[in-house]
Amino acid sequence: MREPLEGVARAGVVVITRSDVSDLARPIERAVRRWNPGVPVFRASMEPEAWVEHRTGAQFDLAPAPFRRAGVFCGLGNPQSFLRTLERMGVPVVGSVEFEDHHRYRPHELRFTACQLRAKGATALVTTGKDSVNLCDGCDELVAPLEIYWLKVRMRIEGEEELVKEIERRVG
Repeated sequence: MREPLEGVARAGVVVITRSDVSDLARPIERAVRRWNPGVPVFRASMEPEAWVEHRTGAQFDLAPAPFRRAGVFCGLGNPQSFLRTLERMGVPVVGSVEFEDHHRYRPHELRFTACQLRAKGATALVTTGKDSVNLCDGCDELVAPLEIYWLKVRMRIEGEEELVKEIERRVG
């Protein structure tokens, strides 16, 4: 959806991402079919794999989470999809702060966010892997005594083998 919809007419394959946390997969597929009736369409979802402690890089099982109550912050185009994922996982979220997509976190923002979410009862700050790479130097010290965890995910594609075969056919 980063270019005009008519651009889908050039597509050899379409992958609809986050189809598990949005009601838009069917309408998107209908729109795709109007512009490119025969294109193979696949649906993808993000599957949580582990919690990663930002400070150490240590990985933890999804359940039980390595924290009691999450204060969530993220800079995504669709932050609700992340919040829905956490909800489906049963993560107790006490509050969330949203930033613009691809946000680069500055020290004063992290300090303020940590204070705000700690006041709501957060025992840890939780974000996405995408956001973790945009944290400023020294972020773990800035938010102490809270720890920052990010959710490690992998993309799961329905019909992944067929998608790979289609790509290989087109490039080979």
